[in-house]
Amino acid sequence: MASSSSSSSTTSSSAAASSSSSAAASSSSSSAFSLNNEFTCIHCKSKSTTFLTGWPLGDGTVAQLCHRCGSLYEKGSFCETFHKNTEGWLECAICKKRLHCGCLVSRAEVHFTFFGKLCCKDCAKKMIRG
Repeated sequence: MASSSSSSSTTSSSAAASSSSSAAASSSSSSAFSLNNEFTCIHCKSKSTTFLTGWPLGDGTVAQLCHRCGSLYEKGSFCETFHKNTEGWLECAICKKRLHCGCLVSRAEVHFTFFGKLCCKDCAKKMIRG
């Protein structure tokens, strides 16, 4: 009986015509991807059907973030919110903004000036524009 339901499930999955068979396949699926196009936020592990892109990862992809985590990342306050009590904080030599140095998340936010001083991305842009 198990082989009979298995073969009918395979047939209905390949046809993908019946919504009831899709629901059954979805509830029994234990694979890494979801038939509902859900993903897991790389930071908070919440499930969502939409995501915002985050920082570059070592494998060439980018972090997929839920709306909350992604919004904080886009505003430049991800580390200030989630990493505020960790090590590696220095400040911009110009505006004194706290910079989370050495963190993969904020790597693009930190720049060095010509004088060897650490400065944030906004201050570095102002210095370049003159």
